[in-house]
Amino acid sequence: MSLFRFPLLFLLLVLLGSGHGRAQNPLAGSWRGSLLIGGSRLEITLRCSAQGDSLAAVMDIPQQGASGLRLANVRAPLPEVHFELSAGPGLAVFDGTLRADSITGEFRQASFTGTFALARMVPETFPYRVEEVRFTGDSIALQGTLTLPEGAGPFPAVVLIAGSGGVDRDELVFGFPVFKVLADTLTRRGIAVLRYDKRGVGRSTGSLSGATTEDLARDAGAALRALREHEGIDLERVGLIGHSEGSAVAMVLAARDAEGVAFVIAVAGAAVDGERLALDQVDRIEALKGTPRAEIDRLLTLQREVFAAAKTGTIGEPVRAKLREEFRREIERQLSAMPREQRSQLPGSDSLASLRVNAEFATLTSRWYRSFLNSDPAVTIRSVRVPVLALFGEKDVQVAPALNRVPMEKALGLPGESSHSVVVIGGANHLFQEAQSGGPWEYGRLKREFHPEFIGRLIQWIHEPGAKGK
Repeated sequence: MSLFRFPLLFLLLVLLGSGHGRAQNPLAGSWRGSLLIGGSRLEITLRCSAQGDSLAAVMDIPQQGASGLRLANVRAPLPEVHFELSAGPGLAVFDGTLRADSITGEFRQASFTGTFALARMVPETFPYRVEEVRFTGDSIALQGTLTLPEGAGPFPAVVLIAGSGGVDRDELVFGFPVFKVLADTLTRRGIAVLRYDKRGVGRSTGSLSGATTEDLARDAGAALRALREHEGIDLERVGLIGHSEGSAVAMVLAARDAEGVAFVIAVAGAAVDGERLALDQVDRIEALKGTPRAEIDRLLTLQREVFAAAKTGTIGEPVRAKLREEFRREIERQLSAMPREQRSQLPGSDSLASLRVNAEFATLTSRWYRSFLNSDPAVTIRSVRVPVLALFGEKDVQVAPALNRVPMEKALGLPGESSHSVVVIGGANHLFQEAQSGGPWEYGRLKREFHPEFIGRLIQWIHEPGAKGK
């Protein structure tokens, strides 16, 4: 949630952009490859699906945590392939050629040019059933994937609720499909799992812009109803697993629908208000990067000023000017470290800073952000009457246990309330990988698998909600 210190590659992504067809259309399916621009390589995936006589497609850029970016004007007068992505300073246009199971071509946007190459992904096979599920919530058509163990059941089941941002059902974060791996792991152990695209992402309709925790809780409630209506589900053992902001969504839903929810698992869920959480993120991440204490304090002072304006809806030109100058100085430092040839292909620091300010203001002035800053999840947590397992990663710097564990325990009524449990997983980061430093820059470099204790705790709780374990 912090505003500062994004690498230049993120700024390039802003410039870059921060299926449907007949069943026989060779473009339909999933493709994986890379985009080469300005000496930098970005992994990309493309998913095309058939809808009547046209094609629809979405793109993921895992290294930057971007998923479900909707593509426009998807055309395939074979062997030529064309699609577009609208964002940043102008339209990003991809023109390529399909040859057997590969697509290669050129990319251009404003003064930027590059190349891309994609290869068809071989469909995966699983030792369990995989079903596409559609359901309606809040007048929005949502879509997801239900994985069911083999056999007649009934099976214990969970709804996975993703964290903040426009993530799809797989919750792809820096190349790690967190929810896809989690669903696979749980289903192989006899648990049914429903994960879904957030509103306005992937194959779900509606718009994520401005959606608050309350709005997302209604979507999660629709997913819960769809899961409970499916044949083979043990209605006495249906729970919610929320990751990061998804934990707050799960708590809201559980507080409202105690009869339909058997348990909640809060994975890296905050128990303090949004402003405290965001300030703590800045402090810890900058300290981990080795930023001098005086500089961190300066950033925190500016961050507090921005938050004060955002919370009251009074953001004006003085705050905008301060942010623009902050971004400009950081961008100049990043540009100075780049080769001259690469720098020559980029706009100047003033232009990049203005782009960044515009992107930040779209967030800062949104209904969602004001709600986030003013939120106090502890109020909702105190209203939850079903067993809750709250898991924190020892090295998590986004939702640090040092800030959130005690407030979570107090909100749950611990140690007196025996049906709840709060556990810190040693050595785990925000995604519950076995981490080195815990910094977000590690997410894409670590193994795309979970800490074994994390999985063990989940399995035990799902089968025996309220079990403390050892």
